Amino acid sequence: MAMRCLGMVLLLLGATPGMADEATMPRLTCTLAAPAEVPTGQPVRLRIAIHNGGTRALEILRWNTPWEGRWAAPFVAVSRDGVALAYGGRMVKRGRPQAEDWFTLDAGGTLTGEVDLSSVYIMTTAGSYQIAPHLRLHDVRTVGRGRRTTAEAAAPRPLDCPMAIIRIVPSAATTP
Repeated sequence: MAMRCLGMVLLLLGATPGMADEATMPRLTCTLAAPAEVPTGQPVRLRIAIHNGGTRALEILRWNTPWEGRWAAPFVAVSRDGVALAYGGRMVKRGRPQAEDWFTLDAGGTLTGEVDLSSVYIMTTAGSYQIAPHLRLHDVRTVGRGRRTTAEAAAPRPLDCPMAIIRIVPSAATTP
């Protein structure tokens, strides 16, 4: 009996709010919209949307996502004709999240963000570019749970997004 009680206490001590959220978290889906072709020298825009398919609103930490409004890490991998391109954007080290670092995604809601891939990847050569998002939401929780303390575990979760293919074609100005 004592061992069973000790086991329950250890189990409860190991449980975190993040674990409870992860088990009951609504399904998040991701979609991409990209042009099929872009002329060389033009911005290469990628739209990424996240949809909350659940019945509860969520708070999501926007760090290293297209919803942050700037590049702070490579959340997509880009390759041209099978060769990986180097990420040329900034890498940001963070402290504690502030209130403005979060966004609320209502139940049934969708949020779209747009990024210019050519601002952090060299995409000046004609060819077929494969875009593979590697989004990992650093913290997701249901609205109303309150902010976590630094001692509490976050509830990170990957966001499964489809790949996109964009062809960079010679611009009209460069064709003979």
